[in-house]
Amino acid sequence: MGAEEVNVPLHPGVLVGTSHSFLDDEAVSRSLPKELTPASVEAVQATAPLLANDTRAEDIARAFYRRILESHCELFEFFNMTNQRTGRQSKALASALIAFASNVGETGKLKPVLDLIAAKHCSLDVKPHHFLTVHAVLMAAIEEVMGPALTPDVTAAWSEAILYLSGLLVERQKVMTREAKSRNGGWRGFRRFVVTKRTQETLDIVTFTMKPMDAIGVYFDFVPGQFVSVKVDPDGDGATAPRHYTLTSPLGMPYLEIAVKKLPGGKVSTYLHEEMDEGQCLQLSPPFGVFTPVPAALGEKVTAVLISAGIGIAPMLAFLQALGGKVVLAAHVDKSEESHPFRKRFQEAAPVMQVHYTSKEGRPPKDMAAKLTKLVGVDHDWYICAPGGFMCDAMQSLARAGVDATRIHFESFGPQLCPVHVADEVPAGPDPRLAG
Repeated sequence: MGAEEVNVPLHPGVLVGTSHSFLDDEAVSRSLPKELTPASVEAVQATAPLLANDTRAEDIARAFYRRILESHCELFEFFNMTNQRTGRQSKALASALIAFASNVGETGKLKPVLDLIAAKHCSLDVKPHHFLTVHAVLMAAIEEVMGPALTPDVTAAWSEAILYLSGLLVERQKVMTREAKSRNGGWRGFRRFVVTKRTQETLDIVTFTMKPMDAIGVYFDFVPGQFVSVKVDPDGDGATAPRHYTLTSPLGMPYLEIAVKKLPGGKVSTYLHEEMDEGQCLQLSPPFGVFTPVPAALGEKVTAVLISAGIGIAPMLAFLQALGGKVVLAAHVDKSEESHPFRKRFQEAAPVMQVHYTSKEGRPPKDMAAKLTKLVGVDHDWYICAPGGFMCDAMQSLARAGVDATRIHFESFGPQLCPVHVADEVPAGPDPRLAG
């Protein structure tokens, strides 16, 4: 069968495209190119301006997801339909395409972005054979949008480059998966956990404490700031994508804990809030994620500042528990004192706290983060987790205040744009996390 041939529809409007699931994943991994030819690098780089200067990258991304959702229902479980409807997923993929095309000859620059993608793939249990489907569909989308601008040589170059990128991700995922399985309490794939405690933190945030169904007395090690993917089946059709939630439990405990904010229209968060109670089960991936304390901070006298807004406080709680007295300041923005989760835990543990409640003080100033440097100086690691606009303002204002860009670390929940546009406005030295 050809790549675009289909079987009998499962239901009206949904076609089943060719699946590569029958292939051996080790064989797939070995078949992926380990390097790119100079001609392919040159050809892909030459198309980067075409992608960046108009809407072609987003058009390709939209065509890619349209084709996936029309013809490959076996991949539905990997895609958050809310992010599809809002266009966030397409914008993130478009940004990634531009960054990859621009840096295809120096993929080391993309390592932080590739690590983030690999971590999310691991948590979703993405297999090597899935990359072959993605390659076929993405090439079809590129050909659809680029049209005559895509010569046979350029087509071959992009095909080779996408397979090469797939190989990089597959190898990184192998390493991450081995690390996750080798830790105390570690496992691979999804594992059944039972909810042992449910705590209403605020009106719209619930903390779930969970223990594994298949073991007793297991103590869990992970890296502070990592997340687990939660798999539930609200509609009973197995098609709902897992959601990522940061672990808020301390290290070495016989349980795992997550904080879930109920989002307007959020399918999984609403289900967890309204249906998931103590004694019920859900499935968890192992902990993964790259928004973690820099290794030196865990063993040396390196100090940290934590900046968060809304549910972005979840990884900051994990950092606070791990770094302890190395945290010199914790700053948080929320709607009100009542909507501020983990407030008492921070008050008890953080030496200095700064809070900004928008119901009383309005939106925080764009230079809020820079003002914090006047309280504690600039010589710290700065961790930021917040909505995109606030996070970008914080990064830019810190850099302008003299904070070394390599010491600014950030996370944005949901699909992340490659932050190349932020880097254009940050005057500090080059940090691969701030540049594409």
